Amino acid sequence: MTDGRKGTAGRRARTSREALTAGIADILLADGVATLPLRELAARLNTSDRMLLYYFDNKSALIEASIAALAARLDELLSTVTRAPDRLTPVDLLRETAGLMAVPGMAAFRMVWADILARGGRGEAPFASIAHALVQGSLASLEAKLAIGDPTRRRRVAASILAVIEGMWLVGMVAPGSTDGTLDIMIERFAGSWSDTGLD
Repeated sequence: MTDGRKGTAGRRARTSREALTAGIADILLADGVATLPLRELAARLNTSDRMLLYYFDNKSALIEASIAALAARLDELLSTVTRAPDRLTPVDLLRETAGLMAVPGMAAFRMVWADILARGGRGEAPFASIAHALVQGSLASLEAKLAIGDPTRRRRVAASILAVIEGMWLVGMVAPGSTDGTLDIMIERFAGSWSDTGLD
């Protein structure tokens, strides 16, 4: 009986923690990474700040868990639209990655990521480590799709694609319409530079 009760309690704890994490992730998507006091955050989740600290050691752990939940949601969203993981030329990968920015529902995720990167750039905890992990993860994902044999060249091309996409999205968010046609120009500009990447 004791072991059974412990097992049930453990499942309930996991379920409650997952429910709180999902709720916080919803708030992040709706409002961005706002600097909410724990009490205000708890009130929006119909719980108490003590309950949040019961399931999470501190606010940083709460934020990290919620952003991980968002990343999982984003992976699920992208899995429905990305094609088979073929190795692509740099230009084809640039086109594919740019196309993902127009996926319905992507804008909310992008706003959260932009906020995380900005806070991380200022060295705020825990966003500095989270932002670093997001960038490294994006680079690794792009590298895995590039049909380039030389690892150093592959890394540089992946970073170039990421910089182009992030820059286009950020400028387009601030000044809608200002980046219309930019992708075609960038592809034309880079097609020649990327023609000697040693494709396998």
